Amino acid sequence: DLKPDALLVIGDRGEVFAACIAAHNMRIAIAHVQGGDLSGSLDEPVRHAITKLSHIHFPSTEQSAERIHRMGEEPWRIHVAGDTHIDQILLGTATAEDELRQRYELPPDEPFVLLLQHSDSTVPQASRAQIDATLAGVAKAGLRTMLVYPCSDQGYEGIIDGLEAARGGPGISVHQNIPAPDFIGLQKIAACLVGNSSAGVIEAPYLALGAVNVGDRQIGRERAANVIDVPYDGNAVAVAIQKALYDDGFAAAMARTPPPFGDGTAYRHITDTLAGLEVDERLLNKRMSY
Repeated sequence: DLKPDALLVIGDRGEVFAACIAAHNMRIAIAHVQGGDLSGSLDEPVRHAITKLSHIHFPSTEQSAERIHRMGEEPWRIHVAGDTHIDQILLGTATAEDELRQRYELPPDEPFVLLLQHSDSTVPQASRAQIDATLAGVAKAGLRTMLVYPCSDQGYEGIIDGLEAARGGPGISVHQNIPAPDFIGLQKIAACLVGNSSAGVIEAPYLALGAVNVGDRQIGRERAANVIDVPYDGNAVAVAIQKALYDDGFAAAMARTPPPFGDGTAYRHITDTLAGLEVDERLLNKRMSY
């Protein structure tokens, strides 16, 4: 019996695309958050397909907005909002440091690495070799390391096998799930984030955290100066960790370069726009802009 005025969706997942197909056929307006982004994953074409089904767009950056426009979307439909992940950071949702150190048994005088690596969905059969290379680099760095389970993208089993094989090693802890407030808080106190999570590109620069981005999963994303890109090579990962921790030039560049993902008020841009949205024929009947 629900009769929504609009469907608000985010990102690039297949289940979101399915919801958009249903809304499209029911003549329900679709508002899409984080359209126009590039990435190196299998989901990128899904993101762009969602964009073409959507009636209102809330991209995170000006570059993403320009891509949406170049896909033929009319400019009045596009509203740059910033990234909603930044809202969570700047609204102070992170778990307190003392609580985190007690919960995860993190000594206050010992730096630690946070590792989150997903499978590269374009080559899922390589996921075990890829995580083994990253783990070899972390081992060379010789720091306490928190290993976090990946998402369920194709090839995730290889990542999990690698993490479990590392369990019990010196300074290694393995975590199947970390709640979002804890993960933000851990980024605030970690020495470095390693892997290929978008958190290293989007969230970490707002937390003054260096990120060693391994492989191609985030290859197309805009970057701040906190990201060090490396291949799946243990030596390269180890060198990059040392740079993130101890290179004064890297720290200075990170401090002076503003991240491109907004000011933490995406929710306000989105809700204000939706509150004034008139769902009419002009909105629902899309036309190419060229």
